[in-house]
Amino acid sequence: MDNKITAISIIITLILVNVSVTGINIKREEDLLNPEITILEDFLKIYDFKDITSPSTTHKASYKVGIKDLNDRPPKTGPIVDDIIEFSTNDYTKIYNSDNTQAESSNSLGKQLHHFQFNIEEKSSEIKSLHVKWFGHTSNTHTNLYIWNFKNNVWDLVGINRFTHDDAIISKTYINGISNYIDDNNRKLNLVAITRAASILKQRLYTNYVQVKVGNPDTVTLKDNAYHFNNERTFVEWWFFDVINETQDIHFFITYQIYNPKSGYATIVVGMFEKDKIFEVRNSYPLSEFYASYDKPYVKIGDCILDALDENTFIIKGNAENKKNKVVWNLTLIRIAPPYDFVESTGEMQYLCYIPGAWVFGTVELNGVTYSMDNSYGYQDHNWGGGPFLPSRWAWAVTCKPEHSFALAMEKVEHLNWHTRALYVTVGDNTYYFEDIETQFKEFKFKFQLSFPFFTYYPKIRQVHAENEEGYKIDFTATVQKTIPIFMIRPRILNEQVSLFEGTLSKDGQAIYSFNVLGFTDFSTL
Repeated sequence: MDNKITAISIIITLILVNVSVTGINIKREEDLLNPEITILEDFLKIYDFKDITSPSTTHKASYKVGIKDLNDRPPKTGPIVDDIIEFSTNDYTKIYNSDNTQAESSNSLGKQLHHFQFNIEEKSSEIKSLHVKWFGHTSNTHTNLYIWNFKNNVWDLVGINRFTHDDAIISKTYINGISNYIDDNNRKLNLVAITRAASILKQRLYTNYVQVKVGNPDTVTLKDNAYHFNNERTFVEWWFFDVINETQDIHFFITYQIYNPKSGYATIVVGMFEKDKIFEVRNSYPLSEFYASYDKPYVKIGDCILDALDENTFIIKGNAENKKNKVVWNLTLIRIAPPYDFVESTGEMQYLCYIPGAWVFGTVELNGVTYSMDNSYGYQDHNWGGGPFLPSRWAWAVTCKPEHSFALAMEKVEHLNWHTRALYVTVGDNTYYFEDIETQFKEFKFKFQLSFPFFTYYPKIRQVHAENEEGYKIDFTATVQKTIPIFMIRPRILNEQVSLFEGTLSKDGQAIYSFNVLGFTDFSTL
């Protein structure tokens, strides 16, 4: 009860000092005096193929087989594809929700595609966030998902599904250039799922579910941050939190994790940076001691609990210990920035940054010494799918400054010849999205150590630069201050790090926001 009262008082305080909190509309005096300012009501609209019959006069799904192009792009013309055949009513029934039924097309020669056209009721100017999702797979090859860009008259790549044996998600959230993808004259949005290359083997393209979400201010809900187990045989899912208290020089991360819910186990992993002391505590639990909700973020592993009290308020509490160290935590996080819904180009691992920045309050006990974490700041993300079992490298980076409503999160994933890179930045009420980030790693460190995993290898400095189509630029340097090497599945070391972020968000040569603040980074070997 005390934690709930504290959380409520914190939210009231934030409103009084005019800090923007996601989900709360704050009307400033100057806004009320300016008749040209229009305040849009919050909304979330979901479009899919529920109750659609063939032939359809609203949303329409169609297929085409025997495409002989050798490249992996959809037809050059668009958004309507020639010679396509509409799905049957039975197929519409199969693709209206995410389950174990799929609409299937097959062909022995050439590529094939599924085309989806949605009627969007809202004007693009009313939409602050657009999210598209396709769930399915192709046998014997990969699947690309594209969205039609009305401004440039081209198909833009959404993502790739590299699974050939089970359904996986390709998804992406757009917050920049939404008008590029919705034709305001007829309110159409077009997606194409296409097999990547012609094959001598017979191909089958399966669509399980297709969805478009539009919203103001965003399209992410608590259910998106809930449990996602989908029967994938290499499935792993985790909810990750980090917390920084600069005043006391205490920084740590906590992970609630499940490996293979059919026959695996659950873990709690805590990494601590207590002044000059650095250590990791990892406890494993049988599946009988794991529970997670499919409706909202609620996870229980042994005595460790994660619970979302509402869209902006999370509590995490629990304990972990080994022969040398014991950690007990009881914390409340108050979100100060909207979620960032990253897309993974593999189609194998989903990454949702639900809390890119937060105030953190409560206590942490380290080996019998209790620290008050009031006025700390933190972060929460959520990963699920099969990706961690692949030989990929990660170079993730996050930081925030709640008193300025500032948050930043970046992913960089590499796997053989592909990569995924994306970066979000929030300042006040505005969020900026960047792709194709330029990242340089410098001053690589390598050293042996007596404790497992026996060595560390990472760059001490990363320099990041990115620009987007709207003319915004982000430049920052993250310099590692402390690191914990963690042994992952397969022969891979993941270095979890506290780093100093120094940088500037700008437009047309004018600084919008400059920052100098601690955050977290990671860097993994193959």
